[in-house]
Amino acid sequence: MKWQLAAAVAVVAVAGVASAQQRQPGGMGRGMQQQSLYMLALTNADLQSELKITDEQKKGMKELVDKAADLTKKRQEAFTGGQIDREKMQELTQAATKLAEEAKTSMEKALTDDQKKRIKQIDVQRKGFAAFSDEEVAKAMKLTDDQKAKMKTLGEEMQKARGELARELGIGGGGGQRPDPEKMAELTKKSAALATETMEKAKKELTDDQKKTWTDLTGPAFDVSKLQQRPMRRDN
Repeated sequence: MKWQLAAAVAVVAVAGVASAQQRQPGGMGRGMQQQSLYMLALTNADLQSELKITDEQKKGMKELVDKAADLTKKRQEAFTGGQIDREKMQELTQAATKLAEEAKTSMEKALTDDQKKRIKQIDVQRKGFAAFSDEEVAKAMKLTDDQKAKMKTLGEEMQKARGELARELGIGGGGGQRPDPEKMAELTKKSAALATETMEKAKKELTDDQKKTWTDLTGPAFDVSKLQQRPMRRDN
């Protein structure tokens, strides 16, 4: 069995379409338009290694990867001649959403309890501060209404600060011009620092028991930058 670059790209494209509308409630974060970890686990070598995916499990992923590649091909065809067939794209978006759900269902059946626990921990790490607005996380941590309100305020303050940074750098002002790469890099760096600062403020609002729960929910640190899809090819 060969894992080609095209298949890896296909998974990313399909997952991106399927998650394009995902946004965290309460105005927190930047919308968290993120790919499903279950989709990424199909081809992301670092994630597979962290989850200790077996060769047998990888073989079971082949069909899903092929479906993703086929769907991506159809998506590319929808842009024939530079024109977007909106009706076709809507149809493909629905198909992508269905495939993402199929991947999640199939992977949940294939993964062990430890693997499923770890993938949830990595997902919480990936969301960062925005995880506090996740209903499942909030329930597990037993956040009070006052704490939820405080988190919402911190999120709004972070969004406002990021907006001010973008304006200072002249980014996002419209006009259809592509942002300067150096300015974008600076915005990314400062936004990351802002997110870290906001997370520290949020943790100060937690009780000792809640902090322990947060540690359990996140588990050992994982470099979430590795979730960026990378080419992967295997012969089995």
